[in-house]
Amino acid sequence: MRPGVPVNGEVKREIKGGFEVSVGGVRCFCPFSQIDLRASRESGGYAGRTFPFRIVEYSEEGRKIVLSRRVLLEQEQEEKVSKLKENLAVDMDVTAEVNRCRNSGSCDLGGIDGLIP
Repeated sequence: MRPGVPVNGEVKREIKGGFEVSVGGVRCFCPFSQIDLRASRESGGYAGRTFPFRIVEYSEEGRKIVLSRRVLLEQEQEEKVSKLKENLAVDMDVTAEVNRCRNSGSCDLGGIDGLIP
């Protein structure tokens, strides 16, 4: 294993500062801020599940391995936004999911937030 390598890991449990993740039987660490696009401290949604990660730090001869799922999710989101920008046009009808309601609403157009006045 080396930094930058994508791996699949099973989230075992919440520990101080993040999550213990097992990659091929090797104990790794994923900080709370790196488990998702938005930092989450809720282990219920992650424990016992397997996700793709990227190794961001490998030191102490493999005794300290830090993983990030967030970098892969950000990369995936950038690709969606780029593809969406290529296809959007003025006066085009689109389907979106409302994600916030206030005086005006905010919606997700598949990676880009839109405003509904």
